Amino acid sequence: MQYTAPPQHLALSVHSLLLSTLLQPSAIFLAIWYIIRLPVYFGHTVLGPECGKEVAFRTALLGELSWGSDRLSLESSAPFRLIVLGCMLANKWLDDHTFSNRTW
Repeated sequence: MQYTAPPQHLALSVHSLLLSTLLQPSAIFLAIWYIIRLPVYFGHTVLGPECGKEVAFRTALLGELSWGSDRLSLESSAPFRLIVLGCMLANKWLDDHTFSNRTW
């Protein structure tokens, strides 16, 4: 397996997210638990018709662009999107004090 470094802007973006939302440590740990269990695979993946939910999730996360430079820029922003998704789910599950869409 080839290791690739995370995007440089990711640490600053996550730091800003955590400062603006003030999530509790328990929510951060649950967010990490959610994130590592999400069915996300980068690269060319063929999903059959029986994988409708996975296709819809992948399309919402990465869009329906062809493999090119636009696809690479979307994939570079996907880790932050996944972190935000994990934080939103964890916050909803633990506190149910939802942030507005503008906050996220």
